[in-house]
Order: sequence, then structure tokens, then C-alpha cells
Amino acid sequence: MKKPSNIEFITFGVKQLKDALEFGFQKNVAVRGLNMILGTHWQAKEVGVHTTWHKEALQHSKAAQKAKLKLGKEAKLIVEHVVPMSVIVDMLLKVEPLTEANVKKILKKYWHIIRITKEEDERLNKLGLNRKMPKNWDGKDPFARYKLAEIKY
Repeated sequence: MKKPSNIEFITFGVKQLKDALEFGFQKNVAVRGLNMILGTHWQAKEVGVHTTWHKEALQHSKAAQKAKLKLGKEAKLIVEHVVPMSVIVDMLLKVEPLTEANVKKILKKYWHIIRITKEEDERLNKLGLNRKMPKNWDGKDPFARYKLAEIKY
């Protein structure tokens, strides 16, 4: 039996999450497995960057780049999903038909991880955008909440 591809693992994880929700699991409990699958089979294996070990390989906001130059390893930077994971998971749950191609299309478009400063993170929080996209977001620009919070990247 051949080993499933990364996108097959992810698609299976989405199907399992849908089944768990339909069965009656609370979303915040059921989503943990898919989050782990996405971290392993998309971020680490497809994107090729582990967010714990390869932080320097991630994109940095302009302010984070300046902080790195000024403070080096002392810079307090935050690893952040440009489109929050909860939004991506919701997109994956709604995709029809649930195919590997459709799952991959969503992840390629919306899965961006960036390092930002603590101040930039606080701006997102003050705008209520720490775990969601702007209310008027049309789903096109993954960086819409960064633009609203004036985070340059």
C-alpha cells in the first residue's frame, strides 16, 4: 500500500473533522487534529518551514525586519498566520466538492505565515482581528487585515 500524500492526509483530516462535528463534538475540541495535520503535512512538509525551528526562514513584516536588525535574537517577534487558522479551517469545512485539488487551492492562496512585532500584534488585537478577518472582507486579499492594521510586509 502506498503512503498517502500530504494533501491526501489533509483532505482526510477535513473529512474527519466534518464527521466529528456532525457526530456532536464541539468544534474547539474536534479541530485540534486538523490543526496538527496542517502544521505537519502542509506547513512543515509542503511549505518546508517548521514554525518552531525555521523562524528565520519565515517572511517578516517591515517592522519585524527592523527589530531583528536592531535587537537581533532579543527582538520579541510573533509567528502569525496572515489569514487566521480558524478562518482557513472554516473555508476547508465549506469547500464543495471536498477534493484534494480544492483543498490545495485554498491552502496555496491563504496559508501565509509571517513574523510580526508585538506592537503589530497589539494593533490586530485592538481592531478585533487577532482571530478573524475584517467584516467586509471579500475573501480575495489574504493580507486584508494587515492592511487595515497598517502592517507593512
